Amino acid sequence: MNSLRSLKGGSKAQAYHADDDKNLRCFRESLRQDGSLPYHLSVLVALERDMVVVDFRGDEVKIPKYGAAVWRGDTSHAGG
Repeated sequence: MNSLRSLKGGSKAQAYHADDDKNLRCFRESLRQDGSLPYHLSVLVALERDMVVVDFRGDEVKIPKYGAAVWRGDTSHAGG
């Protein structure tokens, strides 16, 4: 598990990136029979203020303070 925290005053905008390598075998697998996921998830929790993440389509996803967004670890996104 990794965690990042913004500095006071906010963070600089990030370039598009994925948190995990898109070529990992786990991202080509289906859900397991027990319903668990074979791949990694990324989570952003807005602890200090409202946050915005830009998804792979270029759409802004607004996350209210204390809210969270969850996506597959191989999904391109940018934040800041």
